[in-house]
Amino acid sequence: MADIKIDDQLEVEEVINTLQSSFHPLRCFAELHQNDQRIRYKIFDTNNEPIYYREDIPIYKLQNKSSLRARIREARSAIKEKNHQLSDNGIDSV
Repeated sequence: MADIKIDDQLEVEEVINTLQSSFHPLRCFAELHQNDQRIRYKIFDTNNEPIYYREDIPIYKLQNKSSLRARIREARSAIKEKNHQLSDNGIDSV
């Protein structure tokens, strides 16, 4: 198992901000729940209709940069499969 460097860990606020900025021009709403131990996020199309939703993810699983990147790529791929356009920015900043 590979060692995780401290530099690869994100603060909770960084996770939320990264999620919310990774799906432009679509809107992403992310929030903590269950005593701030879990996160859920929903992505809305340009008509403000929800098109992608994930819930009940332990926040520690997204605090690792590579794990967060993988979740964002998964979501972006699913959104593009639904024929929604996304800008190329967002994921490389993680």
